[in-house]
Amino acid sequence: MRLFILFLALLFTNATGQQGGCSLGDFKLTAMKENDPTERKIVTLKWIKKEGSKCNKEQLAAIWSSLGWVMGSADNLEIRSTIEGLYQRLN
Repeated sequence: MRLFILFLALLFTNATGQQGGCSLGDFKLTAMKENDPTERKIVTLKWIKKEGSKCNKEQLAAIWSSLGWVMGSADNLEIRSTIEGLYQRLN
């Protein structure tokens, strides 16, 4: 199932033509490549800090709303507060 979701995320990323930058597909792909929750948190937080400033409000909201099922047990306060900070800067 995880591979199927990974495939869909990759397909979505390629279909929208977005490589790099702020893309929900890239975010999902980055997170779902890691099975270990600790590693998933590290790579995802790195992605958010690097690519998050390129996101608009809608993209940040989409990432936020997908955190529960994308991150699983790696979902935590540090990731959520980083996204929330990026969102608030756009106001």
